[in-house]
Amino acid sequence: MTAADDWDGVTEARVPFAALPRLARLRDLADMRVAATDGVAWVRWTTSRADAVRALLPEPGVVFFRVVNGVRFPFGSRLPTSDSPPADDRPLSSVLLPAAAVPVPPDEVPPPRVLLRLVRGGGPQPVTALMCPLESLRHWADTAITAELAAVSGVVSSERAVLFGAKLPAIPDATRFYGADVLIPLGFRLDPDLPPAVVHEAVGATADEVVLLTADGHDRIPRGRAEPLTRAGLRLALIGLTLAGGAGP
Repeated sequence: MTAADDWDGVTEARVPFAALPRLARLRDLADMRVAATDGVAWVRWTTSRADAVRALLPEPGVVFFRVVNGVRFPFGSRLPTSDSPPADDRPLSSVLLPAAAVPVPPDEVPPPRVLLRLVRGGGPQPVTALMCPLESLRHWADTAITAELAAVSGVVSSERAVLFGAKLPAIPDATRFYGADVLIPLGFRLDPDLPPAVVHEAVGATADEVVLLTADGHDRIPRGRAEPLTRAGLRLALIGLTLAGGAGP
């Protein structure tokens, strides 16, 4: 093998610019530099780089060069060439891998408000709660068996009752809900369809509260207030309702 055929002496290559990605795995090497002009790239390396030669060798139009005492010889030729690369070369990594992006913080502009609505729709859902006027529980309180009462827990006020359980009573004028942390009326869905955790946080509810959504807004019900129902407790609440109604003018 003659000196003109010695691949160890090859330190430059002129390649079509589109062929540079062949050198992608070598882009982090400090001695790999490139200069581009008119759709052609001149690639230089300072030491013997068989890996660069192997990467570029299959590419059509590639010309390799040896540089001897400042004179440039095409590989395989003993005659020098007047071809020369531009002087302003740069690291190969700056061509194949642009500089790292610098994050820019967003402007401190509050995001637009999103109107959360209940709209009709949604598929079948298991009922997990119901809300009804307290008076609507009178008949059920007199006829329910002990097992039916024990299967339900609830929050009872002077005007309404919110009951929880897998087997809730059939109350004609009750509104039934589905969900766990966020209760949505049966036959409705959220618009936009936000995850319950997002809604729970958006209304300021704590981990110990259940959010109950209605057409008029929302209520936050402390989980600890829901207690197992008893016949005596329901009757006392209904007696209080009767007395409050009778105390009016």
